[in-house]
Amino acid sequence: MKTNWTIFISIVLVCFSVENVIADGPIKLNESILKKSASFTGGLLAGFASHELGHQVVAYAEDVEFTWRKKGLGYVWRVDVDKEDKRELKNVALGGFLTEIISSEIILSYDKIPKDNLFILGYLCWGIINPILYTISHEAGWRDSQDNDLRMINSNGLKDEYIEAVIVSHALLTTWRLLSKKKIPFSVQVNKGEIVMFLEFNF
Repeated sequence: MKTNWTIFISIVLVCFSVENVIADGPIKLNESILKKSASFTGGLLAGFASHELGHQVVAYAEDVEFTWRKKGLGYVWRVDVDKEDKRELKNVALGGFLTEIISSEIILSYDKIPKDNLFILGYLCWGIINPILYTISHEAGWRDSQDNDLRMINSNGLKDEYIEAVIVSHALLTTWRLLSKKKIPFSVQVNKGEIVMFLEFNF
């Protein structure tokens, strides 16, 4: 949990330092630093919560026994790796990153959602920095083996390198879209046993 808090604080500092660059315009001067910080941090916390909730939603859909256990200052999720099917475990582990990607794409694709809102920026920044730091900490061996989505994905039939490539690429693409204010239409198609996501590019 100590490593997780270090990562979270790093995300807050890095993202808050660049939010003026990403925003559509300057933040009003009459807004207090405390208010802006609370809004931005609230977005980061919402991003963190959506990642964890994504695991639980997929576990419910897959009928996987899913529990929360207290660890340090927070809680971690657990599943019975010996009892459940490998495909189901892989999907549960993927749920967090999948939720980050889908929710980010909805925000970026829907014009009525203000991209210069600090809460929204905080949420999007979580979806940018978390996959990158998660990949770094996984490759460096800093993460607890029991609290590692990528390790569970790898041990249940899908190469973690593939997932790392996808989530880091999406994080970089999201960053470019925020900075350049480019819009790329996004759609999701749900079929039996699969979710297909489309990014439409016009050349």
